[in-house]
Amino acid sequence: MSSSRAEVQAEGHGVYMVQEVIQLLEAAGHVCCVTGVKALRYYGASRVSNEWRICVPDSGFPAATQLIDSKPEKFERVEPPMPQLRSLIHTYPRYRCTQEDRKTLGFYIMPSSEDFLRDLGDDAIEWSANNIPYPKLEVFAQNLVSIQKWDHLTALVDGMDLSLEWGQQHLRLGTLSEEEVEYTRAKMEKYAESMVRLGRLDTRSTGGLTIDGLDKGQMWAIIVSRKQQRAGCHYNVAKWKTKFRRKDSGDPRLQQDRPV
Repeated sequence: MSSSRAEVQAEGHGVYMVQEVIQLLEAAGHVCCVTGVKALRYYGASRVSNEWRICVPDSGFPAATQLIDSKPEKFERVEPPMPQLRSLIHTYPRYRCTQEDRKTLGFYIMPSSEDFLRDLGDDAIEWSANNIPYPKLEVFAQNLVSIQKWDHLTALVDGMDLSLEWGQQHLRLGTLSEEEVEYTRAKMEKYAESMVRLGRLDTRSTGGLTIDGLDKGQMWAIIVSRKQQRAGCHYNVAKWKTKFRRKDSGDPRLQQDRPV
């Protein structure tokens, strides 16, 4: 891809916008990283989103949002999305660019407790060729398992062609730990409270989370075992290892000119 085409692609996906936001946060001393669909794209999953999810440590979350709010010439708050399973995304600040040619691009600022079992630190992050921070592969996968984001975990498995053995080697599987149960219970309560604030009648909703009878190892095995089945729904399995990976493809992080 030519440099000019790469620049157009990067701008269209919001790379330049998120670089600016990351630079603002880092200059103010905030550790941060991108999660959600954009992180899945970094790891090879062909998922689509116009919005970036940027996590900062819980303790820095109020100051980070104040910082972005102090730049009204660049960013403005917009309406939150509808509630989503296993997520409190509808409770966090959602922003759009104010520049006329960038108004389709947006991002969230979120506390790291949305996507991380433990607080966010520099040791959990790696940087893309475009100087955008993402959670390291093992960190990302472990937290998707721990916080029960199975659809994102499935996309990550397919994007990186992860195996049963990789998970057994790098992840803490088995039943939920006390820490995971405590985290999940707190998130279930926050989800129910958010439904009350939204005026929803069913305040017993758990947001799709569970603390009973969950075997993370079994979930990992099921997701990994169905890689070729998912690929076969779209492509010739003789040429594709997963839904997102051809058999002759390498680590997607090493591919040039990707807008991540």
